[in-house]
Amino acid sequence: TGMPERYFSSQERLFRYCISACVTLFLLMIAFFVMVVSLNLQGYIHKFSYSREYLLFPSISWLCDEGQYFDRSGKGPMPFVLLKVPVILHIVTIQVLNKVYQVVANILTDWENHRSPTEHENALYIKRFFFEAFDCYVALFYLAFIEADIVLLRRNLVSLYTCDSVRRLSCETIIPF
Repeated sequence: TGMPERYFSSQERLFRYCISACVTLFLLMIAFFVMVVSLNLQGYIHKFSYSREYLLFPSISWLCDEGQYFDRSGKGPMPFVLLKVPVILHIVTIQVLNKVYQVVANILTDWENHRSPTEHENALYIKRFFFEAFDCYVALFYLAFIEADIVLLRRNLVSLYTCDSVRRLSCETIIPF
C-alpha cells in the first residue's frame, strides 16, 4: 500500500503485553468480587463456610438468613420467587462484564500492534476465552473445589442454566419482534 507501518521493538511489545495483562487482571479481580457478592447473596458463603474469614460479607449475607428475602429454605417473603433474584443478577452481571471486556480486549489487542491479522485475532481470542471462562465458571469451581458441596453445586448449576435458558429463549423469540 505504500503506507508506513508501525513497528515496536521487543521491549516495547513486552511492555504493551504487560499493560494488557494488568488491565485484564484488574477486570478479573472485579469479576471475582462480583462472584463473591453473588455467592453471599445466594447464601452459599455463610457463617459456617470454609472461606468465611475472607469471603463472607455480613452486610450482604444476612439477606439469606432464615426468614429474610433470599432464604433458601423458602421461609422468606415470596418464597422461591425471590430466590432467583441473586441468580438473575449474577447472570446479568456476567453478561455485562463480558461485553465490557469484549470492548477492552479489542482496544488492548489493537494497542499491542500485532504483526499480522492472524496474530491479532489469536491474541483477541485468547484474551476473551480466558476472561469469559473465568467469569462464567469461577463460582462453580468455588462450590465444587473450595466448599466441596455437590448439593450446592447442583443447585447453582440448575439455577444458572434455567435462568440462562429463559434469557436465551426470550432473546430468540420475544426480542426480534
